[in-house]
Amino acid sequence: MALARIATARKIAFAGNAVRFSVLEKQSAELIGWAAIYRDSLDPGRGAFGYWLGEAYHGKGYMTELAPIALAAAFKI
Repeated sequence: MALARIATARKIAFAGNAVRFSVLEKQSAELIGWAAIYRDSLDPGRGAFGYWLGEAYHGKGYMTELAPIALAAAFKI
């Protein structure tokens, strides 16, 4: 299932319809979450930002740091 999900994500990204990010813990480089920005298939001028972050990492500024970077990347796709 994971390999299929990765393949789908790559296909969408290479088509220019999404940007995905891994969220790593600063000290250990452990994967602690992910985020993605998708272009709306019905209205290419619109999009959505979604994320998942491990509960132990909530409130530590990870998404505050990532959100402006992700949004800047979205305007380049």
